[in-house]
Amino acid sequence: MTDDDDELPRRSKRPLFAVLALVIAGGVAWKLLHPPPKPELPERTLFRKLLVTWVIAQARHDLSAPDALAACVAAAQPWPEVAKAIEALPAAWDDRDALEVATKNLNRAARASGLAFWVDPQFPDGKPILTTYEVLRRSTWVSEPSRVEVIQVRRLDTLNLVLGLLGHASGDQPAVLRDRIEMSVLDKLRVDTDDRPNAVDDAAAQLWREHLTPLVGAAGLAEADRRVNERERLARAMEKRLKGGKIHVPRPERLVFGDSYFENLEPYTSNTRRGGPLILASDLRALRRADEALDDSEGLRALLQIIELESELVEAHEARHDLDPREVKTPDLLQHLVGEDDLRFGKMAERELRAFIGQLHDGRPPACLSVVSLAQLARGRHSQSTPHFFAAHALLSTLGGVDGTRGLDEGQVIEVMKALCALPDDELRQGAAAASETLYGEPLKPAHQLVEKLDSLKP
Repeated sequence: MTDDDDELPRRSKRPLFAVLALVIAGGVAWKLLHPPPKPELPERTLFRKLLVTWVIAQARHDLSAPDALAACVAAAQPWPEVAKAIEALPAAWDDRDALEVATKNLNRAARASGLAFWVDPQFPDGKPILTTYEVLRRSTWVSEPSRVEVIQVRRLDTLNLVLGLLGHASGDQPAVLRDRIEMSVLDKLRVDTDDRPNAVDDAAAQLWREHLTPLVGAAGLAEADRRVNERERLARAMEKRLKGGKIHVPRPERLVFGDSYFENLEPYTSNTRRGGPLILASDLRALRRADEALDDSEGLRALLQIIELESELVEAHEARHDLDPREVKTPDLLQHLVGEDDLRFGKMAERELRAFIGQLHDGRPPACLSVVSLAQLARGRHSQSTPHFFAAHALLSTLGGVDGTRGLDEGQVIEVMKALCALPDDELRQGAAAASETLYGEPLKPAHQLVEKLDSLKP
């Protein structure tokens, strides 16, 4: 690797989340998952609205914070332990460790009270914030003698904080963020004509589709592709007419934009608006028709099946973090890629390496899907020098039996990815076990999933 473009980029230690300047929130979710609107249950209002109102006031040191907290406590009276846990939040707010313990206690109280909600502390720029979620599923993962529960959650709050991760195991329990996975699936389908070409992404997309088609159907995948890209084309065309393309209208963080999104934008099409219409009514109508065409379609059904498969892979990854929490020596290859002098970052990359091996070996969806993700982390257009990036290089080179001491260039990543995805699933999973033994000098302990689906998949 002598070309500068093929050298490993300088390591970035930026947080994996970013704060958006504007979020257009709300809206009705897709028909396939949600029943007709009903009066919201009090417990959902508590976690979706009241608790978030207090979080905003507390973060701003607003004088309304005590009243907002009192409203939360009053709403939680049917569940005394939840009310008690909410009351303890203000005293812990300015101490990161204490806030993590306080939210853990709140989550335990909610679970014990039969409430399918979860609160997760985040610290953008070192400042505390609480994000809230509904729990869609709880799964028990086993790797004897260890057991761990993993939850799949969907975001409830509308705070302008966007997480870049598909899941994490750094909170009080491993969690899979379904809304982020939904967006990642859309990103895999969307064709961005403004983005620079990337051979790894192109090859990965082809393999991803080939291995998903037998599972979700060629017609459904083709329809999803067509409808998602038609909606994206119309959204971009609308934006280009907004002050010459200088204004960006964020898309909702969900598969189907929904009625409320368009209702929020309609005032900007009015001829009576001061300064005239910002958005052409014809543009907005065309975008709405494209969104409605995706909703309740064969394409959406295919998307939901794909999201389920991708979620199971992330679940296997996050489960492995907690099933094997040991601190072990960073494999020599990985430490060399990271840099011999940065042992701390090497440990972070090592944890991701073990989790990727577990995802590849233990996940039930086709193992090629994990290989495709590794390839894009290693040399895709959006690859960054995170712990995941270095773990991907180390694992791909070990699986492919190639020299990875300087990392893999685009051509090598594509070659290894295609060779691995051509293998039968069982052989590829056995390869993951063999790679683990090569890297760590000990046999891989397999893990498996026990699933208990919740009845409440309501919004």
